[in-house]
Amino acid sequence: MKARGAALALALLATTGIAQAACFTGSPPTAREIALGAPDPRRFGGAATAPDGSVWFGEEDLHRVARLDPVSGSVREVAVADAWPDELAIAGDGTVWFSDRFNSRLGRLGRDGRLSFFAAAAKETYPEGIAIAPDGAVWLALGAGNTLLRFTADGSAFTQFPGTSTPAAWPPVGTPAGIAVAADGSVWFAETSGSRIGYLDPSRVLHEYALPATDAFPERIAVDGAGGSWFTENNAMRLGHLTRDGMLTETTLDAEPFGVAVDPDGDVWITEEYANAVVCRRPDGTLITVAAPTRHAQPYGIALAPGRTLVFTERNANSIGIIRY
Repeated sequence: MKARGAALALALLATTGIAQAACFTGSPPTAREIALGAPDPRRFGGAATAPDGSVWFGEEDLHRVARLDPVSGSVREVAVADAWPDELAIAGDGTVWFSDRFNSRLGRLGRDGRLSFFAAAAKETYPEGIAIAPDGAVWLALGAGNTLLRFTADGSAFTQFPGTSTPAAWPPVGTPAGIAVAADGSVWFAETSGSRIGYLDPSRVLHEYALPATDAFPERIAVDGAGGSWFTENNAMRLGHLTRDGMLTETTLDAEPFGVAVDPDGDVWITEEYANAVVCRRPDGTLITVAAPTRHAQPYGIALAPGRTLVFTERNANSIGIIRY
């Protein structure tokens, strides 16, 4: 492990103004909602985009995953036994993988509808973040287990990182949450309680970057086209970015961010659950805010769909939000 937090080059951007001239062409974007009906409310988890352009999301308390067609607005829900699907990732063949948080398992829903589960090392490890690597491997972040698992593409075996049989060997206050894999196979992850960002380079050497705020509480993370990472700092109310060589940039927000996604133009989209909004950060630092249509909807998970479409779950409105920009 290489601890490189002290060597970070830091640029803090106090970007607090709201502009109306980016992240869209023509008129400013607005959000619309697709109501899911009874039971109400659902406890939505994360969201992920499939190769066919559909968006899947978790419904934890109903023990379901659901598929949204962003064009027609149709939603199909699939029962997943007693699982509590939190975060999702979709493989290239359309297989839906999800973290079964309260059962400490990795879940798999095949294209044929077959459901499978794989134990996540030990009980009460509470897996959260999940990501698919370019080689098809499935990466899982174990919050309470304080470690990462790399499952084979069929889920039949896993390797634990940092390469020990005991999660206690990991830094003691890491608590990995969000996780993302870059095109070169390197892995980024947020260490929530440790206020650090972890990076496994392609050689599987671990680097850790301490954030300036010791109580930043980084949550979700996404990679950009250059292989760097964007991540939400929930408690510090910042959006952070790290390059592969450790250059840190932070953008100050006006509310606690959670979900994050990066579009092909380099715009970064985040959800602000308690500000009831979705925010876009342009590459020049400009911020655009799009309000959720329903008050106190609590935007949460976020995913990009084809056709400049953004989909987000609303934890308190029993609805799915859509922004076309």
